[in-house]
Amino acid sequence: MQKQSYRSAAHRAQANQRHTDFPAAECEILDTWHSIGLRGTGSHDYAVADVFVPTNRSLSLREPPVEQGPLYALPTIAIFGALLAAVPLGIARHAIDILVELAGTKLAARSRKLLREDVTMQANLGRAEALLRSGRAFLYGALEEAWQVVSEGSTLSLAQRATLWLASTHAANTAKEATELMFSAGGSASPYVSSGLERCVRDIHAAAQHLTVAPANYQMAGQAFLGSDMRSTPLLFTDDRSTE
Repeated sequence: MQKQSYRSAAHRAQANQRHTDFPAAECEILDTWHSIGLRGTGSHDYAVADVFVPTNRSLSLREPPVEQGPLYALPTIAIFGALLAAVPLGIARHAIDILVELAGTKLAARSRKLLREDVTMQANLGRAEALLRSGRAFLYGALEEAWQVVSEGSTLSLAQRATLWLASTHAANTAKEATELMFSAGGSASPYVSSGLERCVRDIHAAAQHLTVAPANYQMAGQAFLGSDMRSTPLLFTDDRSTE
């Protein structure tokens, strides 16, 4: 009984939570974004006080969408996760491209041969390419399936919603693994700023920390596929416009 009461209170609090838009000049930007990566995003905290925000500049992710059409029938945060996952995918592709170019000029320390002739490097390159392409294909496939459903006027099932979260999470994490493989394959050249690989590693670790692509989403997807109660998970708790 106590657990159910907690859920009800949490849902009421979530239902009253609104996102607001106001001019940047009306808030104080706090210089907090001193991060391992993605430093150029300037994702600082901010503080605001005594600012009036009209209702038409606010929204709740628990309310039905105002606009019609398939795009607005998709779960908001799940789609945001898919967009965010594109960043690690791009970083991993860049890391692979850097390594391929480096392999044609760098001499391996032990063999004194070009890095491109090293069998371990070759295997890591192949594995990284497989990781990146499989993660990307899963994400694109999940998005295509979801788009087909809503384009027909139907509603995504719980399993289909979970698949969107899962695909974004998997794309980001396989991209991170691929990038780490390329950093390792680059040997002593990788830590240098001039190589570009160290920035790829820093940026992808920052991007993959986001809630929408965090490893905990694997468990959440598994729960959905098992038919578990999902009301207290982000899948329904924060990203569902069909419940009050």
